[in-house]
Amino acid sequence: MVNNLSVNCSEMKTILIDGPRLWRSLNKEDRNLEIQLKRSELERVENMELMGLVLDQQLSFDVYTDSLCKTISKHIGILNRIVRLIYQQQNAYFIIML
Repeated sequence: MVNNLSVNCSEMKTILIDGPRLWRSLNKEDRNLEIQLKRSELERVENMELMGLVLDQQLSFDVYTDSLCKTISKHIGILNRIVRLIYQQQNAYFIIML
């Protein structure tokens, strides 16, 4: 190692990025690729997050779009609750002033 950094094999993951054409041409042994580093097998995943973007094996953005929609939906729900609370507070304040 040039920079004296050690590799943590338990945190490393592998992903086989392919397309439909390559997937059809690979046989089952090639699809189940096992990579070993320092005598430990690296975990193979179907999708992974890289710099905030979720990549899957076909490089489609379906998983990323789904997770983004869930996050946006949660934030909209929180904003709706806040608006309702503010509206209730305004109504209560208006009734008190009368």
